[in-house]
Amino acid sequence: MIGEVYGIAKSVTSIIVQKFCEVISRQFKPIVFMKPTTIKIKQMISKFETLHYIPYIIGTTDGTHILIIVPCTDLGSYHCRKGFYSCLLQGICDVEYKF
Repeated sequence: MIGEVYGIAKSVTSIIVQKFCEVISRQFKPIVFMKPTTIKIKQMISKFETLHYIPYIIGTTDGTHILIIVPCTDLGSYHCRKGFYSCLLQGICDVEYKF
């Protein structure tokens, strides 16, 4: 689908997506956390409630717009409210701001 939107061959799109994922993985590896244990979940819940007075929370969801080149088709799907073309990146962060 990405290749079709930008008029790029599937083979080139595959390479671009693979390189993008490698960079994201390398850049964010130090702050990414793995699935927590039951004990860790209880600690996260307790810390969240202590800091923000909200019970039973282990993480928060947020997103950001990543600026992209104007796509060849379906312009409306990529034009964001901020006035430019973007893809949305969403993530979950724990109480220590780890993505």
